[in-house]
Amino acid sequence: MLLSNNYRIFKTSNLPLVVCLFFLWHSVNAQNLIQNPSFESYVTPNHWYSWDGSFYDYSVFPAKKILNNWEPLNSPDYFLSASSSTYTGVPNNKFGEQYAKDGGAYIGLSTFQSDGTNYREYAYQQFTTPLLSNHTYSLSFWVSRADKIPLAVKQIGAYFCATIPPLAGTNQYINAIPQIENTSNFITDTVGWTQIKGCYIALGGEKFIILGNFRNKLQTDTIRAGSNNLILNGDGLSYYYLDDVSLTDITATPKVKLNYTDSTICKGDSLLIGVLQPLAEAAYQWQTLGNVFAQTAAVWLKPSVTQTYVVQQTLCSVVSYDTLHITIKDSVLCIKTVTTVPTPTLTPNDSINELIIPNVLTPNGDGINDYFKLKNVKENTLVTIYNRWGNEVFSATNYQNNFPTNTISDGVYYYIIKEPDGQIHKGYVSVFR
Repeated sequence: MLLSNNYRIFKTSNLPLVVCLFFLWHSVNAQNLIQNPSFESYVTPNHWYSWDGSFYDYSVFPAKKILNNWEPLNSPDYFLSASSSTYTGVPNNKFGEQYAKDGGAYIGLSTFQSDGTNYREYAYQQFTTPLLSNHTYSLSFWVSRADKIPLAVKQIGAYFCATIPPLAGTNQYINAIPQIENTSNFITDTVGWTQIKGCYIALGGEKFIILGNFRNKLQTDTIRAGSNNLILNGDGLSYYYLDDVSLTDITATPKVKLNYTDSTICKGDSLLIGVLQPLAEAAYQWQTLGNVFAQTAAVWLKPSVTQTYVVQQTLCSVVSYDTLHITIKDSVLCIKTVTTVPTPTLTPNDSINELIIPNVLTPNGDGINDYFKLKNVKENTLVTIYNRWGNEVFSATNYQNNFPTNTISDGVYYYIIKEPDGQIHKGYVSVFR
């Protein structure tokens, strides 16, 4: 739905139940402009049980700021796995049970109250530099309905502004039109996370982003979606957890390009084909013979006949394509080729000493594939690992096979390994618990 030349509203998409593989890319073009996007950076309160989950610890004077880079409007809440309080913990807290979308922390916002008031809660942040005029920005964040609260709403969004607008009424709500907002479906999911995303063409000079519900009681759509162990006085409330905020400047986004060129493979072989520089904010669609068969940034292909595949990337109104032609080689010729390849003889200085890198980790404590163990790793090998946003999540100068840590969530990570002799290895490793 087009609102003006400056912004659009986009539908949300639910996080799939199946696990999809995504390639990662570390690039300044995809730099996340949000500081502390997953709410992992904080200052420990004086006492966990005297702190009520506010962005500030008001049990001391002057109040002590707890959540870094974010500010509250009214009284949003902060939850983290490090908390020893059942009120402010992750996954269990006062409003329900939910694991973080990314890392071990998230915030919570009240989005509606049926007491006749327009009370809302917001979280906002000031950018390090204002948004640039006529630049296109892509925003993504994730929400999950608290399972001890019965009401669900549609209207959760983001508002970009040069100054923070006043609250309408006494500590009630921001009377503004959000540039990006969910209006398609009620957000009822309490198990998974629902993505809200969209694109915004900046006027220029916007210094702040505010997240929450900007509609009054008459403009807010609500539905009773049920609750698990309803909290006291919570019957008329709507409350959501919020995590994993990303804002990127996509003005100069490159066209989609695959990690393979046209290839010939043996019948029965498979390939993992993916977008070379995938964007979390983009939508992807794979087709062959006019039929759509996948909507992820990467797919496993095992064609039985020669095929041409087309991937489409849609980011806001910009659509680009890349194609891949895979020729299937006669299986008899494949067998002959295999039987004529001599078995290599390894020497102590040959490939037996080459670095062996795993591509799948299952850190579930069973002692098998729990860590990113590099075989034949040399001393002083530098290992750096990035998440899907291109943010560094791990780095070690003398790697000791100790990734991932407990704070690393499931997903696909991009690694750069630099050996002491200057050899550099780059690739992807999947983490599944």
